[in-house]
Amino acid sequence: ISECLVGSEMCIRDRCKTKAKNARVKRQRDACRELFIEQQLPVSEIAKTVYAEELSGNVRANKRKTPEEAENQVRKNLVGYPAFKHKVDDDLRAGKGAPFVLRCMEEGVLSAEQIIQRCRELGIMPKK
Repeated sequence: ISECLVGSEMCIRDRCKTKAKNARVKRQRDACRELFIEQQLPVSEIAKTVYAEELSGNVRANKRKTPEEAENQVRKNLVGYPAFKHKVDDDLRAGKGAPFVLRCMEEGVLSAEQIIQRCRELGIMPKK
């Protein structure tokens, strides 16, 4: 019986840890999106803000991030977001220099190839 209790206690502990981790990841993801889209902060500043703990070294070694890893995580959090994709599409359709798309390219969130591909999918010819 004691072995079963230990096993079930481990499951409860792991479930609690998973819930906490999922909540933290969601907060970080949402913060990345808000700071980039609404507040228009650069990726490097978002990474420093959102992943401050992971960058500080005050966490276990397997949870630490380098600045590059933190910035790449910010970019990853953005490209999978439907509102981000809609903003890109709206910017491309509007023409007028597509300032949001240009910012995404400058920040390394989107590549020129990705923009060209998206223009093709939307039936828009990119301006030269």
